Amino acid sequence: MPKILLQGDYDGLCGLYAALNAANALLRMNEKDREKLFKNMVYLVSKKENFADTILNGIDADQMEELLELIISYSNEEYGRQLVKESLSTDENNAAGVWRNFSNFLNVDDEHSRIIVIGLENRCDHWTCVRKITGRSLHLIDSFGMMRINKSAITTGKKVRKHYRIVADEVWGLYVKKL
Repeated sequence: MPKILLQGDYDGLCGLYAALNAANALLRMNEKDREKLFKNMVYLVSKKENFADTILNGIDADQMEELLELIISYSNEEYGRQLVKESLSTDENNAAGVWRNFSNFLNVDDEHSRIIVIGLENRCDHWTCVRKITGRSLHLIDSFGMMRINKSAITTGKKVRKHYRIVADEVWGLYVKKL
């Protein structure tokens, strides 16, 4: 049987999918709305850069912020719900500080659905979503099929071989604001 090909094997679309997965997790979108939002995201990215380069190499942090702003506008216009975006970047250049930051955001007892969009480097350059955090792992919603990343496999400062490096300024938390 030939190898099954996955998103990310030859493309850099994980950023678009991470943004779409974040919106879907927060808004519980139907198929029609997901497709409409995805098309809007593709049009946005295609206007800014050489789209072939984006498909092959992915998006940067500025483009991710633009996608998240598009999601916020879409949520307001299509759902009448206000999404809030918070930068979760940290000066703490250690995994324990980032872990604490993520935990503080996700584990707030305020009845909001919450999600974190993160940029990863090292083992792969990748965008993904964190839906839950435990003492031992990040639980993901991921376009490449990753389910979780163990705490022991994460770094934030220097690149460490065989670890996922969380890029400190490529981290945003999103939640639906209750009106």
